[in-house]
Amino acid sequence: MTDPSGIHIADYDPSWPEQAAAAIDALRAAIPGLFVEIEHIGSTAVPGLAAKPVIDLMAAVHDLTHAAPHQRTPAHLGFRPHHNGMTERLLYVRAPDGVRSHRRWCRNSPTALARNSASHRYPCGRNRDAALLRHGRAENSVDLNPGP
Repeated sequence: MTDPSGIHIADYDPSWPEQAAAAIDALRAAIPGLFVEIEHIGSTAVPGLAAKPVIDLMAAVHDLTHAAPHQRTPAHLGFRPHHNGMTERLLYVRAPDGVRSHRRWCRNSPTALARNSASHRYPCGRNRDAALLRHGRAENSVDLNPGP
C-alpha cells in the first residue's frame, strides 16, 4: 500500500528479523569490538505489524569519536553515511538500486541505546490503532500495550 505522500506500507514480512540479524552480524564482523550493542528497532521489529519495509538498527558505541575512523568500513556492506543534521548520532543508509532497505543509527553508550530504542521498538504505543487505521491496516493490529 502506498499513501498519497509516497510512503509504502508493506504487510509484515517474517524475514525482517532475519534480515536485521544478518546485517547486525555483518556489521560486528566488519568492525569487531566497536559496538557495545546493536538492536533491531522500529516498525519492522514488531511481529505482525505492517510497516515501511526498511530495517532500522540502533548501534551503541562507547564514544562516537571511536566510530569516526570506521565511517568507510560499512560501505562494503552497502551502508553509506547520511548527513541529516543530527549531532548526537551518526546515520548510515543502505539503498541498493536506490531503494532504501536499511538504516543504521549509531549513538553513544548502551544507556542512550536503551533509552532511545525503547521508544522505537514499539512505534505505535497506545496509539497503534490510530496509526494502523491511518494506513488502512487495522486488521493487522497487535496489542503491544495491554491495559487501561
